[in-house]
Amino acid sequence: MNDIASVGRDVYYTSLGSAPQDGQQQYPAKSRSAKITEVVDLAAGVVHLVVFNPEGLQFAKYVAFDQGLLELNGAATPGTWHWPTKTTAPLVGETVVKGS
Repeated sequence: MNDIASVGRDVYYTSLGSAPQDGQQQYPAKSRSAKITEVVDLAAGVVHLVVFNPEGLQFAKYVAFDQGLLELNGAATPGTWHWPTKTTAPLVGETVVKGS
């Protein structure tokens, strides 16, 4: 980990998504905003989270850090947490001038 997990830190939780039915997954895994509520095992990166979903709050216990995302720079693993990525897009309301 590049940072230290501690209570109150903002992180991302990768949702599990819905179970596939008829070969289709209605709700795929997505990154959701979350906050660490307890650090269970700092060395292993295991924490408890409150996850902010569009449908409401979710309390996730014993969530492991997504070491694979960090090492492989690949897709996030469902059911894990990771640090937010830095954004490079213009700020909301910022004017983008084309052709300058």
